Amino acid sequence: MVKPARLEDLTARQREVLEVITRETGRNGIPPTVRELGVLLGINSTNGIKDHLKALEKRGVLTHQPGKARSLKVLVTLPGHQRQCVCAEALALIEAGKVSAARQLLAGAIGPRAG
Repeated sequence: MVKPARLEDLTARQREVLEVITRETGRNGIPPTVRELGVLLGINSTNGIKDHLKALEKRGVLTHQPGKARSLKVLVTLPGHQRQCVCAEALALIEAGKVSAARQLLAGAIGPRAG
């Protein structure tokens, strides 16, 4: 497995791509498609988007399942996005019928309840 690059070592555009994927996943509960990324980033070519995604995978900060739509997964936590990532993951667990697992995930992220 590739050791993830430090965020400081990524180009500004690579950080922007990760930011958009993380934001859209948090907002919609699922990652964007390649075409949606193109629209959001102002890149008309799907090959251009795929080149960015390949570079991020090579750096160990992104993964996906080949041939499966919406399978992008950011492997690093971007500043200010930890809560969004946990919420999106919990939503996916709930949709899969794993409510107790989602509850445990959220409890661990939020911490113990007072009272």
